[in-house]
Order: sequence, then C-alpha cells, then structure tokens
Amino acid sequence: MRNAAYHSSWLYKDKVKKYHDKKLRKKEFVPVQLVLLFNSRLKLFPGKLKSKWSGPFRVKDVKEYEAIVIEDLEKKDSWTVNGQRLKVYLGGHVDRESCAIPLDAPLGFPSVRTMLKVPVLKLKPVECGFWEDFSENTAEPKTRKMESRSGASKKRKGGNTSRLVTIQFDTDKFVGPKQAARYIALEKRKILPEKRFIINPQGTNRAFAGLIDTKKWDRLISPLEHYDIATVREFYANALPDDDEPFTWTSRVAGRPVAFDRDAINRVLGEPLQLGAEERDTYHTDLRLHRDIDAISAALLLRGKSVELNPSGVPMRYHREDMTPLAQLILLLVLTNIQPKSHTSTVPIPVAHLVHSILTNVQIDVARIIAYELKSVIESGLKSGARVNCPLAFPCLIMSLCIQARVRLPSRGQVRIPSPIDDRYVAKYCRAKNVRGSAAAESTRASDGPGTSTPGPDPYLQAVCDYNWDWMAATQRAMIDMHDSMQRLQLQGSDPTGAHSLMTREQFLLNANWPVDRPVYGEGAGAGVSSGAADDDDDEATGSEAGSEEGSEPLEG
Repeated sequence: MRNAAYHSSWLYKDKVKKYHDKKLRKKEFVPVQLVLLFNSRLKLFPGKLKSKWSGPFRVKDVKEYEAIVIEDLEKKDSWTVNGQRLKVYLGGHVDRESCAIPLDAPLGFPSVRTMLKVPVLKLKPVECGFWEDFSENTAEPKTRKMESRSGASKKRKGGNTSRLVTIQFDTDKFVGPKQAARYIALEKRKILPEKRFIINPQGTNRAFAGLIDTKKWDRLISPLEHYDIATVREFYANALPDDDEPFTWTSRVAGRPVAFDRDAINRVLGEPLQLGAEERDTYHTDLRLHRDIDAISAALLLRGKSVELNPSGVPMRYHREDMTPLAQLILLLVLTNIQPKSHTSTVPIPVAHLVHSILTNVQIDVARIIAYELKSVIESGLKSGARVNCPLAFPCLIMSLCIQARVRLPSRGQVRIPSPIDDRYVAKYCRAKNVRGSAAAESTRASDGPGTSTPGPDPYLQAVCDYNWDWMAATQRAMIDMHDSMQRLQLQGSDPTGAHSLMTREQFLLNANWPVDRPVYGEGAGAGVSSGAADDDDDEATGSEAGSEEGSEPLEG
C-alpha cells in the first residue's frame, strides 16, 4: 500500500510539472549580450513605484540547464541566475514613425529588431568553437508563416550554424563591437609585468650599471611600481584596428587617445636616443640581420660552452646557464623590459644577438623595438605568423603612456609589480648551474671509458631535496636574525649583571649545529631533465621566436 501511495504521488508530481513547464519559454543568450534582470521583490509594492526590471547586465557565461552568469558593468561583480528571470535589453533610440503600424496593415510586418533599427552582428563559428569573427549586418524583415502542427514538429538537420545576435557594448569605453569582443577574449590572458633593476654602481655588477648609464636607460630599468589590469586590457583592446583600417599606433583609454609609436615611447623613456625622421640606429641598419655567431658565443658563453645546433648543423639557441653572469643580467633586462618572454631557460638567436649588441655598446633604438613588441601583442592570435595567446606585456609602460596622454587613471585596485632585481638576486640566480656536478660527471665518464654512462638521480627527488635545502637555509637566516634582535634588546635592557644573558652568534651556531655543505648531484642519464623544467611550460610557440622581429613596414612617428 505504501508503494502504491508513493507511485501515485510520483505520477501526480510529474503531471503537475508538465503542466507548469508549458508556461516556460525557451530563451537563448550568448556572452557579451546585455540583458535585464527581473526583481521579484518589487512585486510586494502596490502600483508602479519602480521598474521590476533592473540592469542592464552583461552575459559573461552560459551554462547548462538555463543557468546564466551575468556581470555588473559598474561594480564588476558576477553571479549566476536562472535564465527565465532575464530578457534581452533593447536599448537605444526608437524611431516611432517607422515603428508605427497602420490599422489596415497585413499580418506580415517587420520584426521588432527591424523597427528599432538596432545593429545586428553576425557571429561566425570558428574551428575552436568560440565566436571570434564579427561582421556587421542588419536584420532583414521576416514574414510570419503559419505552419501545420505536423510540419512544426519536424526538426531540420544540418544547415548553417551561424545566427544573428544583438551585441551591445559600452560606446564610451570601446571603439567598436570588435574591440569590445577583444576585451572579453583578453580577460583569459595573464599579464607579464616589467621589473625594476637596482644595481650598485660600485659593486660587483658595475659593468652593467655602466652600460645603463652610457645608454641613458635609467627610466627603462625603473618602471612604475603599480598598474591597473582593466586599463591594460582596455588599451590592448582599443589598439586593435578594424579589418578595413590600417594600423594607427594609437589606442584609446577612458575616452582619450593614447599614442604608442616610437616617438611616444621614446618620450616616456626620457629620450635616450634622438634620431631624425628617416634616421635609423646602428642595430636596425647594419647588425640586425648580420649575426656573427662566433662573436656572440665568445662574448656571452662560459669557457667550454657552445651554441645548440639543429640536426642540419644550423645554430638554433643558447642556454641561459651557459652564459656569463653579466650576459645573464642583460638577458633578464631584455626578457622583462624590452622583449618580454615568460620562457627564460633557452635563448633564441635573435635575442642573443640583441644581448650581444647591448654588451658591446652598439647604438640601439630601444623605443622602436618596444613599439613593435606592442604591435605583436596587439595582433597576437588574429594574424597568421603572429604569436598565439601571448601574455599582455608592458603594463607599467602602458600606464606611463596613459599618464603622458593625461588619462584619468583609477587610484584603487592597482597591482604591484614583483620585487626588483638587485645584486643579491644576481649573485643567487645569474650564475652557472651544476658546475661541480658536471665536472664530477665528466671525470666519472672519463674514468669509466667510452660507451658507459652513470645513471643520474631522479629529477623529482632532486627538486624536492633542493626545495628542502632552500627552506632550511631560509629558516636558518630567520632564526639568526631573531637571535641577533633578541640579543640587542637584552643588551639595551635593564639587566646589567648578565645573569640571564643570551648566547652570542658563534655560541648559537655551535649549539644549533646546522649542516654546512650542500649535497652534490652527479649528471647522468636523467640529470639533465630538470635543468629547464621550471621554464618549460611556455605559452608561446617555438615558431614565434621570429615574431618579435620588426617587420618591413615603416613605423609612424
């Protein structure tokens, strides 16, 4: 009897659900679309005190079961709502004369989109499944067709998957719909900020400080310390020209034009190199396409190291750990503030040539190089041969360009750049790696004779041991600093007798008895696997190394 009651209740609920589902209308939304949200709380108030629809909001994502993620355009907050509580926002001016329908008009009349004269964009599906390419069209009037019930139940198979969708965007923020869609696509990319270089002119790296002083690159190594993520994305989105327009070297931020050509960047950098309208520097005229691999290897590499060759014997790349400390420091400057790359373990030939030109004090127009790097990031993922999904570089330079163009920037919510590169950083990271391990491995291989190889340690185990060793070293430094601080406080205290005095640093180190020597790992079959594991997950393809090279078209400015 209980089972019969349960089954009867289930049948009743299923019947009631089908009855209520008849009132649900099928609604389809797409990202970037503007919608209105129904506020059910206002139904409690009698009369028409306020509108029951709030917004407009922007559709950020469409999930299953009519779950829509909407975003507030002002507060940048997003939340998930039921699609039945949304309706399309048809904002804009309404031409009442064209919307007027005579009383004797036939049943077939223009659609609402045609009467409102709202521009409609046709979205074309691409291979990756996203809506990328936009072409502007207008909706044509459609006449209503009465179909039979049997014909309406038939489903069309195949056909074109493109459809007409109304795209709304902020005209005060974006130049056009293509730029608004580009802004949404750039939200998935990370930002690669510049770094500040604080090098002692009288210290170990005084040669680097002398090169910076000679080239007048003081502002290049001292960018702004904060940047705004939304401003950087808006700059890159509005810098993208339309399909039928040339590249203008001008973007728009907060309604004001921002130039990023060679002259504008040169002014931000303090005009380190002044050239005429048609004049070019030595690097771009003579040396950019004439690379002496032997001279580069002799100046950048340590003794006994060489360039890596491809199977055909053509020089392909260098390894950072094979370079001298000064060359590694210049490489850091190039890969962070001139030609930003997230992959730093291997160095392609064009980048090594630029490092060699800086090291030999060749005249270099760094503003022109940065301008073409900005252009390559703007066109990334859109043109053949351009870099795909590369990070958004030069955020601090973009902020400086906006300040130069007198753009009102937000004072809150800015992100701070990473810690600067100083002499301690150079001493720790800009040095040859596994020098003792490689020497030990070479001696072992020489003693064993040809054809034998010593199996190396597990790369994962070696990484774990290195991490634990660094952690213990940091803990040791922290405890020593705490001990010194406590001892200084006691010496300044009120206990002149010294009955409860702390140990000195020598006594403290002797009592702790920390290990002194770090274990040495020999190189073998698997030792070289971990040499560049930290930098191997690069978001740029190997074929894009030449994408940073300047094109043949002239740079305006």
